[in-house]
Amino acid sequence: LVSKGLATVVRYAADNDQRSSRYDELMQAEDKAIKSGKGMHDKKNTPKHKVNDMTGNLTKCKTFFPSLQRAGKLTGVVEFVASGSRFRVYIPRETCIMTFLLGGISCARSTRTMPSGDVQKGEPYGDECLVHVKEMTMQREVEIEVDSMDKAGNFIGYMWVDGKNLSVHLVQEGFASMHFTAEKAQCGNMIKSAEDSAKSARKRIWSTYSGEEDKEVSQEEEEVKTMNEERKVSYEQILVSEVDDEGKIYGCSVKDGPALEKLMDNLREEFRSNPPLAGAYQPRKGDTCAAKFVDGEWYRAKVEKVAGGDVSVLYIDYGNRATVPKVKVAKLPDMLQMARAFANQYNLALVSLPTDEEFREEGIKGLREDLLDRTFNMNLEYRVGSDSFITLTTVDSNKID
Repeated sequence: LVSKGLATVVRYAADNDQRSSRYDELMQAEDKAIKSGKGMHDKKNTPKHKVNDMTGNLTKCKTFFPSLQRAGKLTGVVEFVASGSRFRVYIPRETCIMTFLLGGISCARSTRTMPSGDVQKGEPYGDECLVHVKEMTMQREVEIEVDSMDKAGNFIGYMWVDGKNLSVHLVQEGFASMHFTAEKAQCGNMIKSAEDSAKSARKRIWSTYSGEEDKEVSQEEEEVKTMNEERKVSYEQILVSEVDDEGKIYGCSVKDGPALEKLMDNLREEFRSNPPLAGAYQPRKGDTCAAKFVDGEWYRAKVEKVAGGDVSVLYIDYGNRATVPKVKVAKLPDMLQMARAFANQYNLALVSLPTDEEFREEGIKGLREDLLDRTFNMNLEYRVGSDSFITLTTVDSNKID
């Protein structure tokens, strides 16, 4: 190794008993390798090993994620074990290093030393779990399959050690419990069976298990089932006029269409007969007024904010928002203030937008493409406070859009 430039000699004093009996030969071999420029002594042809370290780099993780997800099972080497379910893995095929989290399970948390120096005590069996996982995986070749990625850029999926699914193994040994995300996974049934087995054997985290917890869950499931049975369907046709930046939907009942058209005709006729004097009206927050839209027409609006010469308004009959100059708002005639706002605000039931800003923007864009200026059958599912939560189905079918 030394003569090929792949190793160097450890220096020792002549009287040191740690010195090799062939120390002189080793030194000669190293001297020869240095003179001939072999291996690490070749300064001109230094090999470049480019490895993408993606840990903590969200941008890099997003770039690699699609290819890792499509790749299926990948061979890697575990470089570090942070906890029973958190690893630092090197993937030779992709020349990258990633943070990998075991999917489908909730693992007992081990004792941790925080950056401040404080020690955070772990959960029961957490430290034992960490030692067990280290013995199984540290510096060993494993197979991983990436399913998803969290907002911090950590990849989530499943790991196999010598053909053994680590998530299933940890649940079976009582170091972890099944997470609800495993229900849709291919190995979901295996994890569930492993958990049932660990419960029956009262292994580790299930040592105090009595079965009462499952009874409580069953009771909750019955309540949900009852709620579903009591669901009432009463469709109302609405025209979606706006989807705002928070994903809230504004729609006008189709049956109110003629009344809205009549109101708009009266508003414009009034302003043609008695044109408002620019700047004569001083808007205040909360006022219902008339405001021009980008099409140059007048619409009813509610003042949300006044800042300098600009006024932020909500067009109450359509749900659009805009900031317009003060000269483009006017006092609304009293007879037109009496009518209720035709646009109603709704939320889609049982769904929420992603927390990731980029995915959130994509979600809102998709909603606008699918919903704006289209008529749907709307069903009110439930209310939370003053918010209405709905489902929408296309008018020409009963399929949920």
